[in-house]
Parts: sequence; structure tokens; C-alpha cells
Amino acid sequence: MKTNKQFEQYRELNIKMHKASRDLGKSSLELECIECIGKKEEKITVRQMYEYLSHLSRSSVSRANSQLIRAGIVAGEINPNEGERRNSFLSLTNNGKEVYKTLLSYFS
Repeated sequence: MKTNKQFEQYRELNIKMHKASRDLGKSSLELECIECIGKKEEKITVRQMYEYLSHLSRSSVSRANSQLIRAGIVAGEINPNEGERRNSFLSLTNNGKEVYKTLLSYFS
């Protein structure tokens, strides 16, 4: 069970995320995906992203990533040289890096 302090921290974080979502014109799920990719300096695999966002369903994360790729915020590529398994890699584009910097300013 959450203590009062934990609840207040969660509530404050939620308010900041809602404000960032409204100002940037992106859903909070899309912003979580941008944050997850932006925290890594190099590319992140889709599998790592699913682990990081384990509180969300895979289909919702995939849908958000597809929207971000279409918007030109995230770049996706497939590495076919890994034998049987193909890994998909995601990284932020220049536009995505600007959105990530703006997002960080809401939480500092």
C-alpha cells in the first residue's frame, strides 16, 4: 500500500505528465515511449522497451511506436544479421531529440 508521501509524488508526476502531454500534443503513452528511448544514448531494442514499460500492454506500446515513427519522431530499423531472431531497433530522430529535451524540462 502506498504511503501518503508516495501518493503525493505519484500525483505530482501524473500532473506534470498530463501538462506535458497537452502542451506537446502527444499522448502520455507516446511520451513514455519517447522518454524510454531518450534515456538510452544508443539504439534500444523493442524487447528492452517492452521490459521497461512492462506496466503497459505490448500492443499499446507497438501502436504508440507506430504513431511516433509515422510522425518522424522515432526511427526504426531491423537488423537481419542476428540469425533466426531479427531485432528491431528504435532511436530518436533530431525532431524526437527536441521533443525529449522539452519533455525533460517539465520534470526538472
